[in-house]
Amino acid sequence: MALIRSGVVVGKDFRPPDGADPVDWCFLVVDVSEEERVTVRLHRDKLSSAGIGDRITFSSPVRRNGKVRFVKRS
Repeated sequence: MALIRSGVVVGKDFRPPDGADPVDWCFLVVDVSEEERVTVRLHRDKLSSAGIGDRITFSSPVRRNGKVRFVKRS
């Protein structure tokens, strides 16, 4: 079961491996607390869901390298 977390987006990055489609490799860097910053990979349907400075709620992926499918601006 996915854990629901929230935080502030502090970065957005596209890091595709060689030959891969960049929209499948979008990452958000999110400050979830003063001590914790996480990087989450977005599902391509959620690319425009959040920008830098937005407070968001998101589901943690089930697998470490999985994509986040639930993102909501707070």
